[in-house]
Amino acid sequence: TDAPVSVGVVFDVSGSMNGEKIARARKALQRFINTSHPNDEDSLIAFNTRAQLLLDRTRNGDALAEKLTLV
Repeated sequence: TDAPVSVGVVFDVSGSMNGEKIARARKALQRFINTSHPNDEDSLIAFNTRAQLLLDRTRNGDALAEKLTLV
């Protein structure tokens, strides 16, 4: 069965992820969001030299995708 889950996404935004790498990672996360259960709960943490909580426990996939474009 497809039941909702809580997912914490840790996204690397360091210098090693420049250009095509970060574009592919964003695209993969967008596909993940698009295929997730509507009641899944997501959190987003970005890191380079330190971790930063960008979004805490939301069921709004659009908000998660929007935060990702700001990184």
